[in-house]
Amino acid sequence: MAVVSALRSHLSSSVLRRSSSDAAIWVFRRVHYHVDHHRAFIVSSPRLSSVIGLRRFGSVVRRLATHSVGLRRNIAMASGDSEPVTPTGDVTPMILPPQVKPVLFTRSLHTHANGQAAARDQGYESAVFHLNSLQSNSSVLNRLRQRRSLKPEKNLEDMRQYLSDIGIKVQQIDTLNVIHIAGTKGKGSTCAFVESILRELGFKTGFYSSPHLVHVRERIRINSLPISEIMFAENFFEVYDKLTTATGADGREMPAYFKFLTLMAFHVFLKEKVDVAIIEVGIGGEFDCTNVLENPVACGITTLDLDHTSILGTTMPEIAWHKAGIMKKGSLAVCVDQPEDAMAVIRKRAVELDCGLCFAPDIDEYDLPTDAAIFKKLAGDYQGPNLSLALQLVKIWLERTGNADLYPFSQLDVPDPAKPVKVPAYLVPEKFLEGLENFVWKGRGQVLALPSKNVKFFLDGAHTPKSIALCAAWYLRSHSAPEASAKPVKHVLLFTCTADRTPESLLPLLAKASIPFEAALFSTTQLMPSLDKHNDNANLNASEDEQKRKCQRNKELWAEQTGQDTAQTFSCISDALSAVETLSKTTDDAELHVLVTGSLHLVGGVLAIVEKSANSPVKK
Repeated sequence: MAVVSALRSHLSSSVLRRSSSDAAIWVFRRVHYHVDHHRAFIVSSPRLSSVIGLRRFGSVVRRLATHSVGLRRNIAMASGDSEPVTPTGDVTPMILPPQVKPVLFTRSLHTHANGQAAARDQGYESAVFHLNSLQSNSSVLNRLRQRRSLKPEKNLEDMRQYLSDIGIKVQQIDTLNVIHIAGTKGKGSTCAFVESILRELGFKTGFYSSPHLVHVRERIRINSLPISEIMFAENFFEVYDKLTTATGADGREMPAYFKFLTLMAFHVFLKEKVDVAIIEVGIGGEFDCTNVLENPVACGITTLDLDHTSILGTTMPEIAWHKAGIMKKGSLAVCVDQPEDAMAVIRKRAVELDCGLCFAPDIDEYDLPTDAAIFKKLAGDYQGPNLSLALQLVKIWLERTGNADLYPFSQLDVPDPAKPVKVPAYLVPEKFLEGLENFVWKGRGQVLALPSKNVKFFLDGAHTPKSIALCAAWYLRSHSAPEASAKPVKHVLLFTCTADRTPESLLPLLAKASIPFEAALFSTTQLMPSLDKHNDNANLNASEDEQKRKCQRNKELWAEQTGQDTAQTFSCISDALSAVETLSKTTDDAELHVLVTGSLHLVGGVLAIVEKSANSPVKK
């Protein structure tokens, strides 16, 4: 009767109408059922019922039912309940061959690209696989966007329900003393500046950002460090299991990739009891899933530009409306200088949302206690507006969380929303500068030298017209600096653009930037020739065919703009980097400088491959 007991413990009030042995065999025949789209797999076959005794099977059922909503559905069917919901997507039922011994059911089973089944513990790689399975392919993503555009507020309604599913009340998030930052350009850098300073002051920081470059763990940081693989997997499955149970019970969809990570970030920060959570908006602001926050301590709006136009609109006022949506009643928002039409919208929204609004001063208005070389370097490296915004957000956060005594700045009264003010600059404390010394933000104005290969990568994830222009200026400035290479230099461009960004809006800015590129390489954002869903950089959202068409258009446009017909296209980043290595062997005594830009996904892919190569054992 062990089976009956085990089954009954996971049924609501229904009574099994089968004998224990029939029920056991029947459930065993059903548990290979593929649960939803690429979620937990539960595999078995009738022959296993003779291998695993009923007693052990009862134990298996108890352990597995807590892990998978799929088993709950099958148990419900054993009791005569209705047929389970038909899964979406491709169904790939897997049956273990008879000679295979029963697997440990605490593991999840996945299929590799070759169709073979492989058992994996609930470790990091398994977590990444399950997470990547929450991505939608490009056609599904387009349909979802069209649906959301009809009722965008549903995104936040769903987010609140998912928070409830994992046991988090929205009010609990307010205990994290959140700094919420939106914008088109520089919001990640601004967040990183804020985090570096507050951490240096002794506060335990949580930092949620997107996208990641190399490892998905980068998106959730504690005290500046990405959470460990063990910590990621542990928290992932804590959230994932609760959500599969809750959504399976009422037939809802699981949250998509970014939404899931946002939920997981809140879960981690609450669990770790951080003093401050710095939250970067994903897309827009008003309807972004991070905007479930009700009482952020401070809000920041960085430089605006045309981006994600299919979602946010094609004009600056439309984009400003979305970005300003993070402002909340009783909070205080700081904004950098914007075009007047965008600024007018931000002022109007401050009144509508009853949020105090002020504007950050120019970076050169701040006083410095010493030479402060790091401050001058960052301020002069096109980061000036971001740095000024970060300094004001730190000041406001200290004042509004009862920590003003640490650095007694002149107090700022919350301005009337109808009368926004420009806040004054201040003398930057030494401790702030020490925090900035520890500022690291990969993939933005980053130089990575590979002396052994005679190659130097200049990486910047610029992907809007304004940021591409700044990127080109940074690259030129890097080559006129005193520390620039003494060797002759050959310049190579590695470029792509994704989503609704067009080559016509970006590539001409590089073609006309007075950089003597001798070669141009255009790649998709796919890392390797074949997609591996266990990889942190797997991107299912982008259509491979569409990316290849963009690469071809890049090549044609480059020829039109430069008169050069030497550009090459590649179906994956690894092939493009192989071409870079080939070029480096033909440069004689010259050093190959490669500007990688147009997409953070491209920059992240290059970093992933280069860093992995650098850490690989040297072949003798």
